[in-house]
Formats: sequence, C-alpha cells, structure tokens
Amino acid sequence: MKEKLLTGIIPHQEKPIVFFADKDNYKFTFMTNETYSFGESSIEIPSHDGFIYGTTHDNHSIAVYVGETKLKLSGAQPLNTCAYVMSKGNVGEQNISTFDTLTFHGGTLNSVFHMRAMKLEHSTEDTIVKYTDDSIKYSVETEQYEFDVEIRSEMRTRFSKKGRSINNDEVVMILRFKKQQPLSSFFEHYNCIKDMLSFMCFRENVGFDSVTLSRSGAQKNAFPTTAIAYVQNKTTLTTKDIFNNICFENIIDILSNLTSIFYAKENEKGDYIILGFMPENDKDVFSMNNKKIRNICSSLECELSYVTDIKSEGNKLLLELIDSTKAHIKEFRKNNVGLDNDTYNKIFSSMSYWSFPLAEKLCALYQKYFNEIDLLNFSDCCVGDSDIKSFVKYRNTITHGRHQILTEKIAITSHFLCGLIYCCVLTRAGLSQEQLKTLCGKRILG
Repeated sequence: MKEKLLTGIIPHQEKPIVFFADKDNYKFTFMTNETYSFGESSIEIPSHDGFIYGTTHDNHSIAVYVGETKLKLSGAQPLNTCAYVMSKGNVGEQNISTFDTLTFHGGTLNSVFHMRAMKLEHSTEDTIVKYTDDSIKYSVETEQYEFDVEIRSEMRTRFSKKGRSINNDEVVMILRFKKQQPLSSFFEHYNCIKDMLSFMCFRENVGFDSVTLSRSGAQKNAFPTTAIAYVQNKTTLTTKDIFNNICFENIIDILSNLTSIFYAKENEKGDYIILGFMPENDKDVFSMNNKKIRNICSSLECELSYVTDIKSEGNKLLLELIDSTKAHIKEFRKNNVGLDNDTYNKIFSSMSYWSFPLAEKLCALYQKYFNEIDLLNFSDCCVGDSDIKSFVKYRNTITHGRHQILTEKIAITSHFLCGLIYCCVLTRAGLSQEQLKTLCGKRILG
C-alpha cells in the first residue's frame, strides 16, 4: 500500500517547524516542538510568493501553496491547501522555486490529439515496432511570456508478471520558456492551458493525469531539477469522444494565436476571451440556466468588440447621423458662449458609444455565420432574429433582478449562440471559413 502520510521540516530561525500531511486530502498541519500555552507568542510560518518551502524527511524539496494568507503558529496550525509541489529527486539540493519547462501529461489531452507515435510493420515472420515523430510544435509570445510548445504522444514500455507491453497511450504538452519562471506563475499557466482544453472539448471538467516542472541545471552538465505539481481536482474528467472535439491537428495554423488569446487579460491591450458558458460535465451539455445565459451574452459582447465586417446600410445611416450631430454641435459652439471645453468634450465622448442595440448586432453577426452554425445543429430547430431579440430581452430582465421563465426556445437559442461564440473566437484566431465549416461538421458542441 502506497504511503499517504507526508512529513517534513520548514526552516525557521526561531523555532523548528515540522509538518505532516495527508497527500490525498491536501491537508497539512504545521507544528512546533512546544505544547500550546496561553500567553505564548506565536511565530509566522515563512512563505515566499505564496508558497511555504520546506524539506520532507526523505529529503524531497516541497512547496505548499498558501496564497496571500499569513499563517501564525503557536503549537499547531492546520492548512487546507489546493496544491503543493514536490521534487522527484532527493539527492543533494533540489531548487523548485523556479522552472523553465512545464509538462502536462495525459488526462483530457488524450482526447484532443490523435496518437500516432507507434508504427507497426508486419511480415510473415515478425512484427516490428517503430517510432514515428507525431509532434506538433509552435511558439507563443505574449506581453508577459515567451515560450515554445510541443505536443506529442509518447511510447512507453511496461513490465509486469504478465509480461512486457509497448503502449502509445499518453499525450504530453510541453511548454519551454525562454526565461526562468517563478513558481508563483505556475497557476496562470495551468489555468490558461486548462481553459484552452475546455474550449476544445466544450466542457469545464477537463484536467491532466499529472503535471511536472523542470529547472535546468545551474551549472553546465548538471542534472535538471524535476518536480511534480499536485493540484486538487475533485471532478471526474470528461469522457467526450475525440471525434467530437477540436483536436490540435484541426487547428495547427492558428495554435499560436489561439494560445495567446487564452493568455491575454481583460484589461491588457490585446485579445482576450470570456468563458463561463461551458457545460460542467457530459450530463450538463444540453441544460441551460440563467448563469450560462448571462455568460453567453457577455462573451458575445466581448467578441463583437473585435468584429468590424458586419456593417449594413443601417450602420451608414447611423454614421451620417453622428457626423451631422457633431457638425451641428460645432456650429452651436462657434456661435454661443457659456459652456466650457470639458462639457463639449464629454458630449463628444458620449457620442463614441452611439450604436445599434445589442440584439441587432447579434442578428447581423449570426447571419454572417449562419451556414457554419447550421452544421453544429443536432435537430431540425432553427433560430431567427426574433429568437435572438427574445434572448437579449430575457438576459436584460434577469440581469435587473426580475423573475423570468426560461422557455425551451430561449434555451435552444442560447445553445446556438454558443456556436456563434466558437465561430467568432476561431475566426479571430485566424481560422479560414472552409476550415471552420469542416470543424463545425464534427458537431463540437455535442
């Protein structure tokens, strides 16, 4: 039986701090060598960049995530954490405070990449197993990070009392950073890649079998330090079929741009994406609720800010109205005194927000991708302008706290609009119309 108890020491200049932990439940307890007594002054458990660093009793380096919490210790202090990192090696010093390579192993990755590394050649006498490089490689450069990505399947040899087997059954995604990354950045990378997998599977419950971090040797020819990141995940991973997912092979040309979108922040200059409308799991695919509807609408508003080619005759009329109004205000300003410059600046600034209602914009956008969304459709249902306008009206009603009954038609329209979000994001990343149609034909929202 594998040992589930973990014990170790946290270095401290005042008092020795020891800990024990339940590996499976992510529960740590820190203790001093003194019993608790009233009036005894507590000490702060040292942390750096959100992690408490220590060493296990079998000499593995460990970093326990504590976030911004400052733990005070007087006797014993429990901690329920969501993650910890521990070095694989225990010989010599194992520095896990930084990393330059991050590797995601298996899990949902196995459902978005076709494994072709193992090739079998048959003859009348024997079968020869050969390795084929099935890797996909690309580079990503954001405002904050620069790294190379490699996705491939791995061949593994297993030995047991039943014999030996060679398997090609795990996909790895490797991020190699140009510069050393602090351990505190791990969660950003983890969440960005996880969000990307959610988008590719149209599911929230995605994850990995394991995640490893590596740090190149500080000295030439030195062995790299490798650590395992243990991240708590209580959900069962999706079992959605690979043939209904967006696979890496389907979007090779846009992988760099798509990854950058998931790394972008809402307040940064550049692209970003709003999720939150994904089904929680495989059973939740065709259910709808108010939270999802609000997130669908927010995501569509986000995507509209990047669309510039849905102008119609109505847009031209609106532009004429704006230009005419500006000309009239300028003439009024020229012939009248009494209003200061700040007042006019505010007036002109407010005019920059003049536009058509959201419902009209969404109708025009939906028509642009009508054929692609139709390929996603599982039924004979169709969505028209009136349905989209009813959807927006419903969202506005529930946003202002008023009760509204969620009808079947609103739910169906919401699901179709999820397809519109996918079309917008993939087009923004650079996918061609023909490639988009092929992808939608896989029924990726099933």
